[in-house]
Amino acid sequence: MQKKSKTEYLKSLPIFKSFPDDRLEELLNVLSESEYKKNDVIFEEGSRGNSLYLIASGAVRVEKRLDAAGQCRKQLARFGPGDFFGEMALVENQARSASASAEENSVILKLEKDELFKWIEKQPVTAVSFFVEMVRVMSQRLRHTSSELTMLFELSRLALQRHASPKIFMVKALEEMLNHMDGSASLDNNFAEPRPSEALSAPGAGAKKDGTWSACAYLYNQFNDEFEVVHSTGEFMRNPEQPLSPSPQMDGGWDESSSFRLIIPGKKIPRGYILFKKNAHLAHGEKNSLTVSFITVSSLMSSVMENIEHQEELSSLERLKNQKNAY
Repeated sequence: MQKKSKTEYLKSLPIFKSFPDDRLEELLNVLSESEYKKNDVIFEEGSRGNSLYLIASGAVRVEKRLDAAGQCRKQLARFGPGDFFGEMALVENQARSASASAEENSVILKLEKDELFKWIEKQPVTAVSFFVEMVRVMSQRLRHTSSELTMLFELSRLALQRHASPKIFMVKALEEMLNHMDGSASLDNNFAEPRPSEALSAPGAGAKKDGTWSACAYLYNQFNDEFEVVHSTGEFMRNPEQPLSPSPQMDGGWDESSSFRLIIPGKKIPRGYILFKKNAHLAHGEKNSLTVSFITVSSLMSSVMENIEHQEELSSLERLKNQKNAY
């Protein structure tokens, strides 16, 4: 990354927006640049941290170990170009609470805590904006975590109920998700980034972001080997998209700026998938936070649907057994 490009990059970050160019030039002297290949570890959970990381290109995932061996992990966040992470090392002298790895080939700029504070001391008044912006981002992340936990709690309660079929559970789970995504506890509202055209003085500004979600759920039918539409909302009720062809290599993720395909894994073929689409702009941070939530929900739905299928098989075997005994 060329020096001029680094300067422009720093100027584009909100946390450095109040610093003059000459101060940013000084900062470049203490920034170290590293390239990471896909799945390379940037730092491990439990390691000592004293640096702030800035993403110049690529993407980074942050994960928490769920078992001592580290075989089972929960993805907490996903960051892209322009994001920073590892900021807790600036405010506490403790071990890293999670690990960070490159989700794709990435270029990361590293800023040591001691060097950062030396640099900030030269511009104490302007430095206030740095910490204000950092606290704002941390607050957004906490609100997102709270919203995700609320949604997962409701989905977990739903998972503990008995459902006659995977289809019925899939429809109920989708409706529960949409309640949180479009309602007052909306995941995307908590990560909204206002666009220049949005006036803060408008009535109700900041209470809820414009735009609603549409969704279409597809369930795999093993008898005809195809996906079938089982539920649709919003614009998909009028114009549902044609189901994809079943494939073990089906890709999920963002198809466009406001459309996400959530894949529900199966043993060979996905059990189904849900297509979400919003009729409004999605900010970068908003998309990253939703991605983490969708990944978590995908795993939960797959487990529940597998259990329902298992219970259906047991019920069928019990009926056959009873019929045989009746004869």
